[in-house]
Amino acid sequence: MSSATTSFAGLLRRLRTSAALSQEELAKRSGLSLRGISDLERGVRRAPHLTTIRVLANGLGLGPAERQALLAAARPGTAPEPADAAPGDYPPLPLPLTPLLGRERELATLASLVRAGDIRLVTLTGAGGTGKTRLALQVCALVSSAFSDGVVFVDLTPLRESEFVLPTIAAALGMRERPGQSLLDTLSRFLAPKRLLLLLDNCEQVLGAAPQIAALVAACPRLSVLATSRAALRVRGEREAPLLPLPLPVSDHHSSLAELADVPSVALFAKRAAASQPSFFLSTDNAVAVAAICRRLDGLPLAIELAAAWVRVMPPRRAARPSGAAPAHVDRRQSRSAPATAHHARCHRLELRLAGGA
Repeated sequence: MSSATTSFAGLLRRLRTSAALSQEELAKRSGLSLRGISDLERGVRRAPHLTTIRVLANGLGLGPAERQALLAAARPGTAPEPADAAPGDYPPLPLPLTPLLGRERELATLASLVRAGDIRLVTLTGAGGTGKTRLALQVCALVSSAFSDGVVFVDLTPLRESEFVLPTIAAALGMRERPGQSLLDTLSRFLAPKRLLLLLDNCEQVLGAAPQIAALVAACPRLSVLATSRAALRVRGEREAPLLPLPLPVSDHHSSLAELADVPSVALFAKRAAASQPSFFLSTDNAVAVAAICRRLDGLPLAIELAAAWVRVMPPRRAARPSGAAPAHVDRRQSRSAPATAHHARCHRLELRLAGGA
């Protein structure tokens, strides 16, 4: 463990203790999970996001000096945080690790919609694993030139309370609350003259903030928002853009190899499998099995990518064999943590087969 990580973990623990807060209380104030706070104080998370640092500072009620000390401990060498960021000073968009595949039509449609500006609140919806964040990032990269004041990524994943959405947006913009002024007013005044695009990622856990997001868009005539969520925000002026799983082979037994290779879900598997195992290629020997795997995983890009990474230890023909049901204790644990869905169950059973090598 690096000395920088240890310094941040120790400083965070001391600041929390000085504020007479338990980990549970700090988690509630900052909008982070209890597990997240614990991991930060134990040094498990080695590079906390700047947004995470800022919501922690807000939750702890830190003054300028302590806030900068926490930032410096997490990111040695970082320049002092300005009161408000100037246009163009925003952090760059996260860089995807892999190219976007099979979403050409959706990319063109969304990019055209966001760039036009007639609809300024677009919500990309879909089940977990459909690739909403990946597609949204590609859309933002494609339309960035249309937004002269920048594109800002706001990660809402750590949040559990809707009241922390506006502070997280402000932190991503490098802003701070003004005395005697609501944060919504502060953000509205700052953003009203700007031609700027906000990417609000993973809104499903903080849908209670939807009216505030809509109010911000209404108050800022040049602002556009692209949100990703498993459910629509359901506010005035929103355009929902559902993202479906990748298309699947209609019939592998009656399709030529070339036809199967052109199916987006199969093409994604083949591309990611070749990245994991350079000798892999789609052939008459494995095409039917690959198609079966893609169908079993309902065309979900994330599940397909995870399965494709296993080709180096298990050929597709073995992975595609029918398997028994997952153990009952796995299903019960899933039902407590997330809504049970058929595609999650199938993905999990395939992972059990891959991991067990049977």
